[in-house]
Amino acid sequence: MDALTLVSNSIEHLAWPIAAVVLALILKEPLKELLQRLTKANVKGSEFNFATPGQQRIESPESNSAIADSVPADPLGLQTELEKRIYADLESRKLEAPEDKVTVLVKHHAALQLKNSYIIVYNQIFGSQISALQSLNIQTEPVGADILSFFYAAAYEKSPDVYKNYSFQQYLDYLTGSGLVGLDERGYFITNYGRGFLMFLSETGLTTNRAF
Repeated sequence: MDALTLVSNSIEHLAWPIAAVVLALILKEPLKELLQRLTKANVKGSEFNFATPGQQRIESPESNSAIADSVPADPLGLQTELEKRIYADLESRKLEAPEDKVTVLVKHHAALQLKNSYIIVYNQIFGSQISALQSLNIQTEPVGADILSFFYAAAYEKSPDVYKNYSFQQYLDYLTGSGLVGLDERGYFITNYGRGFLMFLSETGLTTNRAF
């Protein structure tokens, strides 16, 4: 397993559980205070009482089995260390309202998911497909399949053993199926996701001169 695949798998398995735990801990006190003040409710004329003698215990997020089951084992303490960094980052932003903290976490998680998806694409895409994507990025109008066929033909000539069972249609289907390239009645064009992928390669310094 190469380094990129290891990073991708680690992010994929930790991203949502970490976000769930952090959100639960952040909202613990506000929810607890709200529930402590909630003693009764009226629903369609019926009254429900929630506070009775001896029933003052409120279940904490840590005891919620759904959350506990979604958190992977952390034998090396790496997840705990990451949680501390997240808390420190939130503290440095001086966010008071819980909903503001949630907004920041959601945005960070979205960015993390996007980068993770780019890593997965990078592990799968051929170098010639990156070249085709770069070519589409400088086009002002959509192009026909014949333009993209030049990249496929050059790659086929260089690595016939790889491409003999990989048709040009499959080559195009990967680009469109991954969301990097769009197709309409005018032809093929790079999508915003595709542009973001090229920016990701530039920002991370990953080589675009890959095999095939």
